[in-house]
Amino acid sequence: MARGWESKNVEDQQEQAKMGTSGTKMQIDPQEQERNRKKRGLELAMSKINSDIANARDERHKQMLESAKADIDRQLKTL
Repeated sequence: MARGWESKNVEDQQEQAKMGTSGTKMQIDPQEQERNRKKRGLELAMSKINSDIANARDERHKQMLESAKADIDRQLKTL
């Protein structure tokens, strides 16, 4: 019987975990992990805001979104 996609995915995750314990995988320090997590979150927020700007009808709403976009852009540059 053929295995499903989920079981293959679990097997891949287990293999990756084994590789991580043997030292073949590079370790990232916690500060870098946190920085990457914040950056990814800001990038996702920027994507959402760009989509909202494209769909906004009210000019005041667009201005608010543009202001939020500028704030996120500043945060991204400081990372």
